[in-house]
Amino acid sequence: MVFGGVALCHFFAQGGFYWLSSQVAEPTVAGWAKNYADWFLPYLRTTGIYVAIATVAHVAITLMARHAPSAGRTAH
Repeated sequence: MVFGGVALCHFFAQGGFYWLSSQVAEPTVAGWAKNYADWFLPYLRTTGIYVAIATVAHVAITLMARHAPSAGRTAH
């Protein structure tokens, strides 16, 4: 699911830049496909890093919440 989302987001972000910016003098479909392929793995890697950070934070917070004494309860 993350992979498909990254592919779709990269399609729009990279495609918009390639076709609409003045950075590419003569855009072609072949040039766009190469550009997409060149930048896809760095885009995917960055997303993976963010997902990993969020996962570690979620697990850490969940574990801390399970081990923390609940408010209003007395320990026996």
